[in-house]
Amino acid sequence: MVTRRFCSWIMTDARLEPLLSALRFAEHPNEFLMQYLVMQSEFRDTVAPHYLREIVWPPRHPHPELLTIRRKDHLINSPAHFARKFDASVDEEVLHMLAARVGVAPPRATSVQERSGASAL
Repeated sequence: MVTRRFCSWIMTDARLEPLLSALRFAEHPNEFLMQYLVMQSEFRDTVAPHYLREIVWPPRHPHPELLTIRRKDHLINSPAHFARKFDASVDEEVLHMLAARVGVAPPRATSVQERSGASAL
């Protein structure tokens, strides 16, 4: 959540004008702009120390790690309420384990055919 004061700063600080103008042509500026602005401003000390999402980024890798049952202890001991990234077609066991921990039914894995709407006939 951002404060009104932060939003006012974005709209009025002249130092941001060149950056905001340049990002008009960026493909997905929403994926980093606010985070960048907060961390480069006087507001950096207001950022929560943990955002309650568990994402494992391998060093020098552009995508998050696929979370499997081998990360069970890591996931159980995490303070996070959400996690990414899972794939039931790779490891359904981790999803069953997490569902059991929170007392819900495990997700039903779907085949590629079901996701695409194709018939299995």
